[in-house]
Amino acid sequence: ACDEVMDKLGYPKGLVRYTTHNSLVGHAVKLFRPRIIIYASLLVLLMAGTIAGIAIRKPLLVDVMRDKQLYRIVENDTVVNMYTLRLVNKTTEAKTFTVSITESADITLVDAPIRINAMPEQVLTLPVTLRAPKGAVKGKRDIHFEIKAQGSDETVIEESRFFGPVQ
Repeated sequence: ACDEVMDKLGYPKGLVRYTTHNSLVGHAVKLFRPRIIIYASLLVLLMAGTIAGIAIRKPLLVDVMRDKQLYRIVENDTVVNMYTLRLVNKTTEAKTFTVSITESADITLVDAPIRINAMPEQVLTLPVTLRAPKGAVKGKRDIHFEIKAQGSDETVIEESRFFGPVQ
């Protein structure tokens, strides 16, 4: 469009074009200028970060949140601790997870093992109860929730604490 206007007015063509002054004068054009190198290296770093983030992404996120009350003593002199597990299935397929606790002789998971179905990209909130005989846990004891995906070797172990009376 600009060249047509220049023809009508009788001026030389090429007034508006994508070039540099050095190119018009006849000097050699530098392709690898500092700005180009900096932008290219930033682009490569961003792409590498994106690929690394996708590669190390965990397919299952688990959070363990304790109940407000440290412990409760219920019938038969049993100490009970309440937890809320938040499970996030970050895959694009439905999965079934099994919740259990590991290496705890005195502490048991009520209704163990717990099986829960999760749809793709679903966030689940699961109330969980642990119990132990009174006197088996004095103060606090570390426990580990183990969440396994059925049909694969995906396992997440999340640490928490079980509290009981000190006396």
